[in-house]
Amino acid sequence: MVGAGCKVKIWITDWFVQLNNKMGGDLKKIQTVGRYMIEIWKAAGMNLDRVEFLWSRA
Repeated sequence: MVGAGCKVKIWITDWFVQLNNKMGGDLKKIQTVGRYMIEIWKAAGMNLDRVEFLWSRA
């Protein structure tokens, strides 16, 4: 979609992961994994000029 010129929003679902008690519900661990996923998108070569990452919880 980005390659076609669309703006893309990707949700980092930290709140939902915590709600489902993944990673023991530890928000710091969950946010670390979320930041890691963003780095994976960068490393994969995605053009992030048209991508907005949204967090469920600040």
